[in-house]
Formats: sequence, structure tokens, C-alpha cells
Amino acid sequence: MYVEKRSPKQNKIRICVAFVVAAICVVIVFGIIYSLHANQIEQQKEELEKTILEACVQCYAVEGIYPENISYLEENYGVVINHDKFVISYEAYSANLLPEVRVLVKGE
Repeated sequence: MYVEKRSPKQNKIRICVAFVVAAICVVIVFGIIYSLHANQIEQQKEELEKTILEACVQCYAVEGIYPENISYLEENYGVVINHDKFVISYEAYSANLLPEVRVLVKGE
């Protein structure tokens, strides 16, 4: 039976190539995980903004005025905000105009 013997240099090259391929795979996996996490936060941000605006409209339909601040929606309309993750910009100009709502992610 014929067995090809490899030199120690060839073995080192194979080990280096295997290490580089493994490192590239790890980087790709972490990149995918980071991308999924970023997409999840963006979806949460958009959903929170939509929920706040819907609660504003519901308040207007029930009470005839838009709420003056976001805490009113939290207390009376069940809006739940993760204040550790998001900052809400809520500007109410008048009781009969829909407030301007922006949801920002902390740390951006």
C-alpha cells in the first residue's frame, strides 16, 4: 500500500489554512447574529412608534383630545415602553393635532 508522507511544513500550512477558514467562519456567524439583532431592534422601534400613535388616535376618539404627554398613554392606554432601551420624543402642539412621535434607540 502506498502512503504519501507529508513534510512538517505541509502539515503546518494545512493547520494555518484550517485556522484561517475557521476564523472566517466565526466572523461570518457573528456578523449574521449582529445583523439579526440590529434588525430586531429596528422592528421593535417601529412597532413602538406605531403603538404610541395608535394609542394617541384611540385617546382622541374616546376623549376628544390628544394626550399632552407620553406618560398619560402609559397610565391610561396600556402603552408599555422600555425606557432602558428607547427614548421617546413626543411633541404635542395642540389638543386637536396628532402629536409628533419619534422613537430613538439609546446609544445611537
